[in-house]
Amino acid sequence: ISSAYRIIRKVGDGAASTVYEVQNRRGHQLALKVYNHEAAKYASLDANVLHKLSHPNIVKLYDFDGDGFEKRPWMLLEWAPINLEERLIEEGRVSSINGLKKDGMAFLDALKYIHESGILHKDLKAKNILFDPQNVLKITDFNVAQEEVNGKKKGKKVFHVNIGQPDL
Repeated sequence: ISSAYRIIRKVGDGAASTVYEVQNRRGHQLALKVYNHEAAKYASLDANVLHKLSHPNIVKLYDFDGDGFEKRPWMLLEWAPINLEERLIEEGRVSSINGLKKDGMAFLDALKYIHESGILHKDLKAKNILFDPQNVLKITDFNVAQEEVNGKKKGKKVFHVNIGQPDL
């Protein structure tokens, strides 16, 4: 990544990538998502889907480089520092019915938009639902999404991590 951005800290690791908090020269916070070598081939799918989508409850893509950071793909994304799982653990409960309704409606509106755009997210979970500093819900992580074009599924095989059978 260029000298225009300063890495502040590592904020998370996932099966496909590591996310860092970065700051640009103007002091704006952004998220730098760096794909690991095993998932690198799926980075362009994530970037292409985000590039096509424009919705207030979908994380914004600002930049993408297919092989730029230590020979691994990276993207610069809108800063949304907390995910739904962390928020629920931190608060220990739903903070208010009105907040729950607002977030639920925002989530459903974004999901409707995604589906009307011919895209299936395929990895919706609490860790992929983020909140920005203004507490606005954002859906992220489209690296396993599938797109439909003219009624036909388009895209690549889904990145898969074998996690075994669920404990029952």
